[in-house]
Amino acid sequence: MHRSPSAALISCALLGAALLASPHRVAAQITLAPLAATGADYQNRWDIFGGFSYSYFSTTIGHGHKTNLYGGGAEGTVWLSPVVGATAAVREVSGHLPVDPNIFGVTNPRMSETLFLFGPEVRLYRAERAAVSAHWLVGGTYGVFDSDLKGISPNTLGLYNNQLAFAMAAGAAWDYNLSPRFSVRAITDFQPTYFGSSVQKEFGGQVGLVYKIGSLKKK
Repeated sequence: MHRSPSAALISCALLGAALLASPHRVAAQITLAPLAATGADYQNRWDIFGGFSYSYFSTTIGHGHKTNLYGGGAEGTVWLSPVVGATAAVREVSGHLPVDPNIFGVTNPRMSETLFLFGPEVRLYRAERAAVSAHWLVGGTYGVFDSDLKGISPNTLGLYNNQLAFAMAAGAAWDYNLSPRFSVRAITDFQPTYFGSSVQKEFGGQVGLVYKIGSLKKK
């Protein structure tokens, strides 16, 4: 049995009138599930970071030696507000440092350094999904240059002796928020050190995960 177009129009009109007459009943029957939070609100007290570290190490001794160093790093930032915080960082990297030709036949001895850095962190940009912060960290680094030398003095090969030296890191961190608690972070730094009374021009980078804990909000 087919209904006429006019009958269909009349039915639609009656249905619309019923909806307008009782909007509260209709609204009560429609419930929307709340959206899951996907970004950060920057009200956390601590950022805990861990990940892969890289450093490009360039010396000024001899003819100048350069190498790529790899390792890991960890950082903790305590936020005093959503914008201003203080960061403590530990980074350990190692690799093989080329040396000039020598009578000992040593070519690529292993070196390593461990950095301990502290300083201010400032968020320059923050949004639900992403954030950018800048930092200036100072501290020290302990370098080991004789791991493969078997008793030969590093200075004999034009290397630095094992020592504790001044270090600095000035750079930025980029966060991509996976959830209110987790984010992926990339860090880039100009990271000079001061072994052997000379400046080593280092450039560092890190990639890893951040876990956000605590709260700035007073309970």
